[in-house]
Amino acid sequence: MKRPWERGADLELFSKVYGLDRGPNFEKDRFVLRESLSRKEVAESLNMTTDALELRLVPLRAKLLAIRDKRPSPRLDDKIVHIIGTA
Repeated sequence: MKRPWERGADLELFSKVYGLDRGPNFEKDRFVLRESLSRKEVAESLNMTTDALELRLVPLRAKLLAIRDKRPSPRLDDKIVHIIGTA
């Protein structure tokens, strides 16, 4: 996963919140963003309030979304399944 920001405080913060500070958690070499700690726990570990943490995360998530929006969307499974039941 390419990270949309430079190394430093932003990367450290985003990694801590979304588990990127641990090894890959999907298909051996990829990451699925997940919050294993509550925002309160992360904020406390960084000596900040949850509001201050959220204010720092908003622009980082916006950067990530902008990059994700440039990728092709996955195909949709739009098949219709007919179920024939017995009454």
